[in-house]
Amino acid sequence: MNLATELVRPMGVLIFQGDFLQPVTLNDIHRWHHQSLDVRSVGWRHYTHQLLEMWSPDCLRVLQHELVKVKPLITSNFPLEKAVEAFRLADEDPDQLKIVLKS
Repeated sequence: MNLATELVRPMGVLIFQGDFLQPVTLNDIHRWHHQSLDVRSVGWRHYTHQLLEMWSPDCLRVLQHELVKVKPLITSNFPLEKAVEAFRLADEDPDQLKIVLKS
């Protein structure tokens, strides 16, 4: 959140998705107010189908335009049959950032 706050332009939109597993300390929250940042939390599972259709294109645009490189974030890949092993690794290894399950 600190890096995102630092990188977003004045009057920009900061969109985040996900649940924080630990408390977050914001170092520069005054930017949210003084530079009129639009901060949005996207909780996909809480949205109706209509809201998902409205929000998804905006949230995924950074991936479409390759503004965020996703592949370096993937720390492990598992076939779907090994989902239990993948979840165990995610639970036990704090260095696992993103684990991909493939069918």
